[in-house]
Amino acid sequence: MGLPSTLGPFQALANQFATPEQFLQQIKTTPTTDSEGIKWIVDNLSNQTRSAIRRQLQAQQEKDNLKKQALASKINGLKQTPSTEYGDSYNQLTCQKLDQLQIQKDPRLARQDNQLAFAATLVKQELEKQIDDGELIGFLTQKIQRQKEKKMETWFRQGQNLLKNPQKAAAFASILFKIEQRKKEPTWGRKKLIKTLIAGLQGEKISLVSILCCINIYDYQGKYGLDSDLYAYQQKPQLPNIPSILDQLIDFRQLLELYGITTDLFIYIADTEYTQVEKFGPTTPEILGTLKNYTNNVRDYTAVKDNQTYVDPISELVDQDIEYQTIKAAVLRQVTSWRNSDFANKWYQPFERYFESMNERIGKRGIFPKSQVRQKSKEITQRRWAVNAAEGAVLSSLGENILLLSTETRTKDQTYVIDKNTSKRFPAVVYIIN
Repeated sequence: MGLPSTLGPFQALANQFATPEQFLQQIKTTPTTDSEGIKWIVDNLSNQTRSAIRRQLQAQQEKDNLKKQALASKINGLKQTPSTEYGDSYNQLTCQKLDQLQIQKDPRLARQDNQLAFAATLVKQELEKQIDDGELIGFLTQKIQRQKEKKMETWFRQGQNLLKNPQKAAAFASILFKIEQRKKEPTWGRKKLIKTLIAGLQGEKISLVSILCCINIYDYQGKYGLDSDLYAYQQKPQLPNIPSILDQLIDFRQLLELYGITTDLFIYIADTEYTQVEKFGPTTPEILGTLKNYTNNVRDYTAVKDNQTYVDPISELVDQDIEYQTIKAAVLRQVTSWRNSDFANKWYQPFERYFESMNERIGKRGIFPKSQVRQKSKEITQRRWAVNAAEGAVLSSLGENILLLSTETRTKDQTYVIDKNTSKRFPAVVYIIN
């Protein structure tokens, strides 16, 4: 793995080093006064370069571990292969290696207390050298296949125990296998996921729920807006590919339907981020108009694809909910005062991490004067946590057979369960959307 092309006019200098480790070591030991170029690199070593180093080291460690596993598998296979004279093929190779060393009068033998063990060590080293990338790929493929088969067997037995029906047990195992194939992160609430799928296979209806982001655009000079065009990513690749997200959501609903589960899909547009949180800056009538057009475009797109998918702003779900208003107000008080010690012990550090991240993003966008950025970021974080906690309470009260399809990460989704009563009722969350 080489160095990423992110060092501007100093890329040529970075390219003089064969590996990221050499480059990093060189700039660490080079005096910053040598040149402006070196000083710039020392001060501005990109996160991508550091990430490249970490990825390379991790990849090499994984490859070394895989090679050890392949070697152990190879030796085990030789030990299980019979040999008339030596008992097994591995022992045969070891004895033949010892004979060869004795014939060659290898001087190393005289220093060995156990010459047979020494010969076995040499055989291991030779076998390891023979393992090339092609053999590693073959071993990894077989390993993954064995793991898949083992998981499928486990899931089928679990399904059979719960459903007492081999066809439905096979469907249960197949659905879990599909989730496993697509997952970005482990399922949150796996026991609830199992319970929900079993209920669906027994004839109960499952409702899938997902919160969909909007397409935000910034000029990084104080202005921001929304783009209602679902295909805006084609011109600006940094924007979310909304059609792909929608297709994945609908595909999963139809997958459950294929296995005999009656489902519907509710996609809620995250309009409260603008109307209540003002997460990205002040909300103008123009932004609200674009938000409405975006919602209509998502609704039109899904209507063509699937007649069991419904699209609405999340505000329509939560605004009239009494529990929503109560929890929103309570959490806002807690994240403003931090007087509750139990609450502070659990949530203060996550809040601070979120706040610092928000502060960095808000600062880069230039929405507010520099003197106001930190205070505005804190206020936005407080409102965001309060709204998310209240939304989580509403989502947890939608019914028994609810499955949440997240387009975020589990770390970000944690704010849905700030209220401790919500955490007990919150539905299973599946992370399969890329």
